[in-house]
This record gives sequence, C-alpha cells and structure tokens, in this order.
Amino acid sequence: KNSNAAKELFLGEDGELMEDTIFLMQFPSVLPELVDDMDEVQQDDDPNGGATINRLPDGLLGKLRIHKSGKVSMDIGGLPFCVDQGCRTFFHQDLVCVCPGTNEVIDMGAIAAKAVVTPDMEQMLSATS
Repeated sequence: KNSNAAKELFLGEDGELMEDTIFLMQFPSVLPELVDDMDEVQQDDDPNGGATINRLPDGLLGKLRIHKSGKVSMDIGGLPFCVDQGCRTFFHQDLVCVCPGTNEVIDMGAIAAKAVVTPDMEQMLSATS
C-alpha cells in the first residue's frame, strides 16, 4: 500500500537515509494500549484514558522500519503501525521550539516532508487470530 513511502519520505536520490532532515510525523490522538505496561508513563491528569503520545516515555518513541519493498512501518510499544506519506503543501513550513520560561522562539529548520502514522489493523488482527 505504501510502497513509495520510503523513497518519498526518508531516502535521498542516492538511496541513502536523509540525515539532518526534519519530518513532521502525525500520530493518532489515542494510541492502542501498549503491549508492555512497563513502557507506559502513568499520568494522573490524563483525561483520555488509553495510551496517548504523552504517556510514552521521553526519548525513543519506537522503531522505524524501512523495508526493501519501499514500505515503511513503525513499532511503538510492541504494536505495528503503517507510515504513509502525508499531504504535500505548497508553502514553506518550519519547526519551532517555543520556550515560555525564557520568552524565546527557536527556529529548528524547514520541514522536509510529512508522514502519517496509523495502527496497522491488518497485522494486529492477524496476530490475535
């Protein structure tokens, strides 16, 4: 389904992984429950229930897999996700870091591409049967 995702999102013209490039990754607002509860950070003030992105530990989010076919998938907390190319825009976008304590806005750089990350329902359902 997403056989061109690797080429469009993460690989340069020479086929090498693009480093020092900013990607915008769009995740579902509520993630499926994590396979290993120890991977989840408990927060008392989270009204959503379920695993949200802010209930994952800081640092490593998951493992990004670029398959030989060009398909891209991601493993988050032991669950499979599909990574597809997001909509292209015809305007410039930058990633900025807003630091309210110091009243600063720091430009991190231009967003090169957008990726949409969704649960791989086919793989999840086949694993349960």
